[in-house]
Amino acid sequence: MIKYRYQINNTTYKCIYFKFLVTETPHFFKTFICETLGLNPYSFKKRNGEYYIENHHVIPRAKLESGSLSTNNLLTVCANHHRQIHYGNVELLENTNDYFVYSIDGKNIKIKKYNG
Repeated sequence: MIKYRYQINNTTYKCIYFKFLVTETPHFFKTFICETLGLNPYSFKKRNGEYYIENHHVIPRAKLESGSLSTNNLLTVCANHHRQIHYGNVELLENTNDYFVYSIDGKNIKIKKYNG
């Protein structure tokens, strides 16, 4: 875990980044929306040989809600689906302790959460 602080207009913000999710758990190199839609669940490989992924915080970190920084709130996605979640016609239908259900591209998909 990497912690750092930054300041904007005399307000100090604390940020926590969970680097171990990407570097220590191969399971997280999969892009789960792609996999659930029957697409290749691995994005391109970076120069270091690891697959590129992005982490989507289902409950936005900025809301500072309980659980927003937990691994249960993260969904590994490809860059295209990450942008689609933020800017496209995608809706989170369910967020339970065990899974997420999204409506994306006219399909409802259920994605099991990572429970460590």
